[in-house]
Formats: sequence, structure tokens, C-alpha cells
Amino acid sequence: MLILLAVLAAVVLAVVVTVRYGLVVVNVLGVSMQPTFADGDRALAVRRRWWRRTARGDVVVCLPPPLPGVQPTGPDRPTHGPPVVKRIVGVAGDEMTVGDRVTAVPAGHVWLRGDGRHTYDSDQYGALPETAVTAVVVGRLPARRARR
Repeated sequence: MLILLAVLAAVVLAVVVTVRYGLVVVNVLGVSMQPTFADGDRALAVRRRWWRRTARGDVVVCLPPPLPGVQPTGPDRPTHGPPVVKRIVGVAGDEMTVGDRVTAVPAGHVWLRGDGRHTYDSDQYGALPETAVTAVVVGRLPARRARR
């Protein structure tokens, strides 16, 4: 009986730690991932350190490239916009065609695209380092209820 309680306690502790430190709720901003996610949808994501390597087809949360012309003046002045949700469509070694040019995805980088037509993604800013990927989306959360 004591062993069963110890195992149960260990399982509960593992679940609590994973939920507390491994899962994040992400608010999807914009229409770039439609029809998969709409503006305002909420997604459940697993922080990358708790996940396997990312792969082509994964929907991920990532830091976009630095904003053009933004100079950091301190730790409270970020050079990036808010995290974005995109799909990995290319990994190291893949050749990506954008317009009339072909670009190889360098080692340690990923190529991201939104699922919708109107998207700002790697087709405009190029491949991003894998370290820019902060989480992997694993599901959609129900819409929030309107508060009264």
C-alpha cells in the first residue's frame, strides 16, 4: 500500500511539474494561420525543452526576427515583436522556392509559413534559427466565455 501511494504521489508530482513548467497557452494574433487558427483563438503548446526535435509540419510558437530599425536601449526594450504561431515547412537542407529564387535552409534553421494567404513569414524574412522556436502547438483550447 505504501509503495502504491509513493508511485501515485510521484505521478501527481510529474503531472503538476509538467503542467506548471511545460505547457503554455498562446493567443493567436492575426489571420496568417487561417483556417487552422483564427485571430483570437487560443492554442495549447509544449515548451520546446519538453518536446522532441521540431519537424516539418509542426505548428510552432516562435520569436519573429528582429524588427527592422529597432535599436535596443535596455532589457525592457525588446527588439522582437510578440511571439507568432507558424508552421514549419522547411528544415535544414531543404530548398525553398520564393517567387523566382530558390533558397536552401541552412543547418540549425527552419523555414516558417502561415497557413493563410496573408502572412508575414520566412518568405519575407528568410530562415529562422531553431532557437527562435519556443514551443510546439499540441492543441486548441475552447474559446473564452464572455464575462458578464
